[in-house]
Amino acid sequence: MGHEVPTLRYDLFRFKIIFSHFFQSILKVRVSVVQLYSTATKYEALHSD
Repeated sequence: MGHEVPTLRYDLFRFKIIFSHFFQSILKVRVSVVQLYSTATKYEALHSD
């Protein structure tokens, strides 16, 4: 029973690291998509008339 606690804590730590990396990459992708979308809408607004 005493052996399971450190491994569980380590798994949680590793999961936290993986999750933070995953979250940051999702954030970067989202930011780039938003920038692309805003530039596209600006372009359309400029060339609409």
